[in-house]
Amino acid sequence: MRFVELANRHASSIEISKGDSLTVDGKSIMSVMRLAATKGTVLTLSAEGDDAQKAIDALASLIASGFDED
Repeated sequence: MRFVELANRHASSIEISKGDSLTVDGKSIMSVMRLAATKGTVLTLSAEGDDAQKAIDALASLIASGFDED
């Protein structure tokens, strides 16, 4: 999964939230799969650490590009 691979390139901790109901570790493929996020799902990314902004920017770019699958 490209998101998890990219998240793991950063030292910061990364979390993904789906509404108010579920927050998971963005570096764990099993956790990300628990989100069951389909196209159009609103997710919130958060990161904490020395490269947090760089991580968020890279992950947001990946998502905005449609995971380069188009």
